[in-house]
Amino acid sequence: YQGHGWNGFDLLAYNSDTDQAFNFERPNTVHQWLFGCTGAWNHANNGSDPEVTSFGTHLSPNALYRAQLTDRVGSSQAAAVLGSNTGRGDTDDGTGGGSGGGTTNIYEAESLAISASSGDTVATNTDGGSGGAYVQYFSNATNDYVQFTVPNVSPGTYTLSIGVKKYNNRGIVQVQVNKAGSTPGNIGSPVDLYSSSSSFTEIPIGTWTIGSTGDKWVKFLVTGKNASSGGYNVAIDYIKLVSQ
Repeated sequence: YQGHGWNGFDLLAYNSDTDQAFNFERPNTVHQWLFGCTGAWNHANNGSDPEVTSFGTHLSPNALYRAQLTDRVGSSQAAAVLGSNTGRGDTDDGTGGGSGGGTTNIYEAESLAISASSGDTVATNTDGGSGGAYVQYFSNATNDYVQFTVPNVSPGTYTLSIGVKKYNNRGIVQVQVNKAGSTPGNIGSPVDLYSSSSSFTEIPIGTWTIGSTGDKWVKFLVTGKNASSGGYNVAIDYIKLVSQ
């Protein structure tokens, strides 16, 4: 382009990783984008810098097509078309980003069906979260629970993590899992969701071995609360499975 040697115009890198650096110089009349990328990027020498959003932190949804479809039709309809699997693996030569070669499956709580609960109020809040929303369950006592259906999970061994919003009115929960239709059993230790200030965070739960393809249940059972907490509420942002 104009003798400066640019290799492409109007290019977009979305949730991409590099162990080197992105070179996204932008000549006149051309646009370049870096969205949700990690690594480093070199400032322009001959042109202008690209448009950079959320550099160093991946965006949600993880896939660009899912993000575009969600923007057009909403997250529920996008999940109905694409399913809830937003897989994302390693990039480059296999040494940068990703999850050690495993597939990452993120299931946004607001897109999942609630298969059972103890009957307390449930709300989808839109003041944050990985997909712009999260589910709050207004439990008010020990042994309250809310249970989500995670659809069409393939057999394998997975690392289970949960995205939550901690706050000063949250309870302590025990995560339980099983295939749909079977009684869930404990996985990992109880998790204290209390924090003096609100914060979204991811919590590793444990290893889950799944024997057959099908819907699975993930249950959040309230077992108590922190002495400093003002309540037993539960706020779930997402459920994440990473294949081993």
